[in-house]
Amino acid sequence: MSTSECKVNWSMHDPETEPDVSLADLERLFAAMSPPQTLSNALEKQPVIRATFASQNCERLVGALAGLSTEPRLQANITRIDWAIRFALAFSRGRKSLRSKTISDILNRAFDAARISVLEDPVESPFIERLATSRGDRLIIGGLWESAGFYSECTLRAFEALPEHDIKTAALDRSYALLRLSHEIALRTGYPPNVPGGGEPSGAVRVPNEAKLRTLAKRVRFTFDDLERMGIDRDDLLPFVLREEATAHLIDSEIGNSPLEFLPLMPVGDGLIVTAPQNLTTAMRADLITTAIDSGMKEGFQRALLFTQSDALKSTHFLGNFPAQYRDNGELPRLEILSAMPSGYWMHLVQLIDGFDDWPEQAFASTTTLGETQVQTLRKSVTSTREWCEKQPGFIEGITVVLPCGVGRGFSLIQEAEDERESWASLFISASDALTIGLVEHGEFNDVWRLVKLADLTEAMGFQVFSANGWLNTFQWWKDNKFKLVPENQLDLAPPSLINFDTNLLLRTRLEAIKAADYRTLMHPTKGIRPVFRMSRSPRGADYDVLYADIEAIDILVPRAAARVGATVWWIELETSEYGKRVPDEIFRTWDGLTHWAAKCLKHVSEQFQLGEDQIEIVLTIAPSPPPPVRSADAISIEETVSLRCDPDGRSCKIELSADWHRFLFRPDNLAERHVAARFIEAYFRLIGIGTDGVDFDQLALSAVGSPNYRWRHIIEAKTPVEHIKHSGLAGEFREISPSAGTLVQFSSCWKVRAREDGPRIEGRDDCLRFASQYYGHLLDTLITRARGYDREAILGYALAALQSAEGELSHWSATASAMRAIHGVEGDQELSMERRSEAYGVIRSSSIILEIAHSEAGKDGDRIPGHLDFEELQALALMVFEVADLNAGIAYNQIESRIHISPTGELLSNHEFEERTLQVSGQQINLRNRLTDAERYIARFQEKETSEPEATFSRAVEAEFGTPWEGVVDLSIASAHVADERREGILKLRKSELVAELAKFEPLKGVDLAPAIDRLSMIRRPSWLERPNDWTPNDIDLGRLGRRFAPISRPIVPLDEDDDPLLLISPAAIFRSVMFSLGGAMDGSLQNEYWLSREMRHYSSNAGRLAGNRFNQRVADALSALGLEAQAEVKPSACLNVKATPEVKKLGDIDSLAIDRVANTVWIVEAKDLQVCRTLGEAARRLSDYRGLIDGRGQRDKLRRHLDRVSFIRANAHLLCKRLGLTSTPTVKGLVIVRAPQPFADMAVTVGEDARSVMFEELEDFFGR
Repeated sequence: MSTSECKVNWSMHDPETEPDVSLADLERLFAAMSPPQTLSNALEKQPVIRATFASQNCERLVGALAGLSTEPRLQANITRIDWAIRFALAFSRGRKSLRSKTISDILNRAFDAARISVLEDPVESPFIERLATSRGDRLIIGGLWESAGFYSECTLRAFEALPEHDIKTAALDRSYALLRLSHEIALRTGYPPNVPGGGEPSGAVRVPNEAKLRTLAKRVRFTFDDLERMGIDRDDLLPFVLREEATAHLIDSEIGNSPLEFLPLMPVGDGLIVTAPQNLTTAMRADLITTAIDSGMKEGFQRALLFTQSDALKSTHFLGNFPAQYRDNGELPRLEILSAMPSGYWMHLVQLIDGFDDWPEQAFASTTTLGETQVQTLRKSVTSTREWCEKQPGFIEGITVVLPCGVGRGFSLIQEAEDERESWASLFISASDALTIGLVEHGEFNDVWRLVKLADLTEAMGFQVFSANGWLNTFQWWKDNKFKLVPENQLDLAPPSLINFDTNLLLRTRLEAIKAADYRTLMHPTKGIRPVFRMSRSPRGADYDVLYADIEAIDILVPRAAARVGATVWWIELETSEYGKRVPDEIFRTWDGLTHWAAKCLKHVSEQFQLGEDQIEIVLTIAPSPPPPVRSADAISIEETVSLRCDPDGRSCKIELSADWHRFLFRPDNLAERHVAARFIEAYFRLIGIGTDGVDFDQLALSAVGSPNYRWRHIIEAKTPVEHIKHSGLAGEFREISPSAGTLVQFSSCWKVRAREDGPRIEGRDDCLRFASQYYGHLLDTLITRARGYDREAILGYALAALQSAEGELSHWSATASAMRAIHGVEGDQELSMERRSEAYGVIRSSSIILEIAHSEAGKDGDRIPGHLDFEELQALALMVFEVADLNAGIAYNQIESRIHISPTGELLSNHEFEERTLQVSGQQINLRNRLTDAERYIARFQEKETSEPEATFSRAVEAEFGTPWEGVVDLSIASAHVADERREGILKLRKSELVAELAKFEPLKGVDLAPAIDRLSMIRRPSWLERPNDWTPNDIDLGRLGRRFAPISRPIVPLDEDDDPLLLISPAAIFRSVMFSLGGAMDGSLQNEYWLSREMRHYSSNAGRLAGNRFNQRVADALSALGLEAQAEVKPSACLNVKATPEVKKLGDIDSLAIDRVANTVWIVEAKDLQVCRTLGEAARRLSDYRGLIDGRGQRDKLRRHLDRVSFIRANAHLLCKRLGLTSTPTVKGLVIVRAPQPFADMAVTVGEDARSVMFEELEDFFGR
């Protein structure tokens, strides 16, 4: 129920019927209902608890309870178990034997009555966590303490960063003694790290029997012999022993500030009991903090802690590698970052540190609160920074992020409310939560900033988001709800409303982050213990589970990776001494690719041979490739280019690749990479003493990857201008459009054109069309308004660059298809390539629309320079314009349900069933076919290709259309890529005359007049986007249509002025895309009529379309004949029936292909359609409107109706087929539609009849069962 439905009329009360309740009574009621904070509070509620515990034997009861706290299935009930341990330590002095029922009664009945059980929360973290320490991995049980692993590791690393001293050494020995105990207990549970446990908060705790309790107690009991065996000095543990005289302090101490957090060990006769395993980390942290303070190292420790947590954040998407400044005016030590993000956006980050002013009296139960002076210092810093940023030219927005860093205590920031500024946001989030978000998908800082803005907008709309458990929990809720904060399907939800959700959603984020990074340590044969994390943070990444990066090596810019299988580790390091701090990209990518070979080889070798726990080091020296042009090696052998030298004593080897090694990358069998991988295996065998005689290392390497197509370096000759631009490093970084950008621009957009009072549901075709049209107009106006605020040249250049990067990405995925299928498998490649293809086309479509709009509108209202943050939101808006125009077409052609819904926060919701049933299925089919074709083409790239001249009629048509011979049109795009490479500019900016002069330097274009072709390929500027010239049709500005004649796909060159010699922006990739689209469409006849300017090209394209249809008819007939049917193309009904060709019979039209199955005595009447695949909802809807099997109001039959009428006519006269076709009896007549590409006809057989069945050409064999 929304809060708007929960109203109380305070004026309507009746004193006669009101209960006589005093304020004192209410206070007593609330006190009784509130949970206790201390043992004494609990005893006030349930005094009998004391007597129950007093009769028990302390050692046995504490041991059993402590053992019970190590049971993963009870993780959610650890609070009650912890309280029971405290009661036992404080009061149990009896001699009663251990009883399971007694413990059960305490945990369930007594603690329920004392309200202790309500303190329990759902599981929010793994039961066992792994710490990556300088002395190796250590396991801990986090228990009650949030982010125990993060804070423990950071505290330890910060203390280790302090100057060397005997005091420091002794403190660290104590810490590692505690961690050794913790590690052993975790191992004794048999439970894996980084996996959550179970239990139901406040639910019944199932206590095992006495025998099981005694077994559990053994997990936490250590004899002195155990400690010696574990290498623990007893003296290192003495400071953490809770003496009996100190247990009385447990009674009135708040959990977190009690002796148990500092002293979790209990002495027993021959050893000790770890009374609270989860408190081993608090004791460690507390001891290090106290040592730092008492020894005068507090300030150094605070500074080290700040930088430790800052360095951790820099390894994530959240922060990146921004330089931080340490500031300390004596009041507020902190780190600050002020970053000018592109296009007027500013990020001010302040990392605060725990002051420890109230330590140790206030420890882990406490919340650090800044003092008044500290608050003023922080406020002054934030305010002055904001005011300075707002004065900078082009300022748009800013955000202050306050990151409290510390050791696990809470942090509260209380300051006076400032005037809210729409242009400046704020975010208060712990360093631990920021790190977690930054490790997972959609956790980049831009995404988080948009989440903050979305939260502000949502609250301003009247929806209060109950952000229990802070931003981390809200972040997961946001992702679960399609990047919205209000569930979109709750249509009737209206403001004011409270949005509540589970408090333990953050568990999923934490588990994802832990899995993504997998922080751990690995042993290096010469450098000792090294902290590492995964090289790929996506489970779909290649060798995700095997490859790790050395964290400390990254800091010193040394590429060092580890391939790990069990305890066997191959370290692959790149020798960088000759490059300094800047390793050439070519060298780095070669090293990176070879690390994947190492991973595959190690996994394979480990499966084939019995491996020990060996670690080896392989140092790679990679010489730069020879100067271009680099060609495949002919006169040398691969062995001459690779050398291997081993040092068995040091478990280290060196592999050197000469410059000539790069020549072997041109071979289709990828001998270059495979030969190095073989040396990896050989080095391992030699270093650990395995015999190498008779071992075929090259075959082992090939077997490890499973395919000769496996490769990482794609050194191939650029065949297209897009490949040229991509390989030259000029395509730019491809960036997909983040969902967070789409959600932000969609927010409240529908409520801008429809009053909330009119309701969230729109039904019926007319109403839906009316709303969709209004909504499209609003979105288009918004896009135009935003475009007007940008500098014209800047926004057009940015859009062209984005389009070119997407073309480069598509080209790369196409060229590497065979390798990708070998690396990821066919199914994995299908999933990844489909996703990337969708992302790339999203960028192309949105950037193209921005180009069109900005060409007419940009610069009218401002000169803002675009950056990634705002341009991405502009792209998201452009995609919305496209999608709504597409939706409009689907409704208009009656192909989708006429029903539109609006989410509570104003986002458009529509039925996607038709799209999923048609476009997604056909898209998957096309992608799978294209990937197979691309993979087959890869080998062909290494071979000489025969070329043929096009027919004369095509050449004449191209010259008539472009004013330039066809060779010149094709070479224009090729030459523009060469010009871009020579000038090292991805997007060229030249006068037309300058461009012509530059292109003329390209040998094939000398003497060719390119000016007409450039004009034909140039966009036409209009005074306003909304003004349509008289010779333009509505389709020309329908942004939901692809392949329009005035769009960038047809006119990719962008004039910046209207000079006689205009200044142009040129993208070689966009030109190539346009030329291939136009000339390809002319050759197959898919582009006809108004698309072309010249009569010659219109005639040629129309004829080409007709011929293409005829060829497909014959191709179908040939395919059917190959399957054993007798088939003929283009058969007249009168001929096959041997009847007179009357006007009625002629009206039926020809049969595209007629096939006879004599075995089944069946005649197939085939409609063969050489149709392009539908790329959009609108295209599918328009296509289906021609194939519904209907007759319109004017008596015109659609294309499918004509086919059905032919089948019906032949079937009605089937007996006449006998004589003409030589059949012995009247055959069965069936209709069939055969298509070249997937089409949205799947339901036709159901809705129209069996004669409308459709089948893909390539699936004919399966259809006929031959």
